[in-house]
Amino acid sequence: MLIIDDIAYNFRKLSTKYIKLYDGVIELLEELKNNNDYNLYVLSNAQTIFTLKELEELGIKDYFKKIFISSDYGIKKPNLEFFKKAKLKTPMASHYLMIGNDLECDILPAKSLNFKTIFIESNLTPKNDYKEKLKGFDSKKIAKLIKEINLAID
Repeated sequence: MLIIDDIAYNFRKLSTKYIKLYDGVIELLEELKNNNDYNLYVLSNAQTIFTLKELEELGIKDYFKKIFISSDYGIKKPNLEFFKKAKLKTPMASHYLMIGNDLECDILPAKSLNFKTIFIESNLTPKNDYKEKLKGFDSKKIAKLIKEINLAID
């Protein structure tokens, strides 16, 4: 790792109050991982320098088949090219489901590419009046929605 990478990572650590998982995230990821119908990917507007380490520290990196980070591609959500590049690198998938907490960056672009979507209003969600959303993170509701959406696709 370069010195500049260390500086960037340490700045991120010092400037972030806390990074933690919502209750139920591990159980939801376990359930999805153990179901052979799902391959999990990350599409993130972040920097590789700190994101991969954070995913490792949180103990969730290995749940994902591939991690797409905007800094690696020079484009970010909501740019459709970022979604398309990720989709091209997952050609075996027959359908896509985007779970996100930002209407403009996650949900609307995904819908425009015919992805199914689940919108979660979290403490990081920009304010808007989008009606189809889950209030807060609820792993049981999300798992139920994923199953319902999966059934609707077949």
